[in-house]
Amino acid sequence: MFPRRGITLIELAITSAIIIITFVAFLFGIVSCFKLAQVSKESFFVLYSASAKMEEIRGHNFIDVYNYYNGHTFEVAELPAGSSKGTVTIDNSNPDLLKAYIAVCWRSSDGRVIGEDANLDGILDPAEDTNPNNNKMDSPVTLASYVTRR
Repeated sequence: MFPRRGITLIELAITSAIIIITFVAFLFGIVSCFKLAQVSKESFFVLYSASAKMEEIRGHNFIDVYNYYNGHTFEVAELPAGSSKGTVTIDNSNPDLLKAYIAVCWRSSDGRVIGEDANLDGILDPAEDTNPNNNKMDSPVTLASYVTRR
């Protein structure tokens, strides 16, 4: 006669554990993708807002650019109020060529602050500067451009 063979309880438990672990890992991956999609959407809004501010600076009267925009802060309109802060810095060391630098930091929907401005006040505090060698606001959304006399 043939011996009886079947699935033992241990084999069933191991198979169930593998299926459960795989399912949980799959769900974790799906949740991570949704979070990344949200951060990507926020990055798009932030980049658009920074680009619009740079175009505004370029369209401004050259003589007044430094006085009007240096130290200027703004918020991204598409993000919730108080959850973003853009800063403009103008380098006027060359009287015929200004360098405009825009950095935008924001709090993502999961509560994480993107960029160095941890308290979103538009001021780089010494404790916030994670790259102390440059003494300027760093962010994944940073624009730099030169503005010349026309």
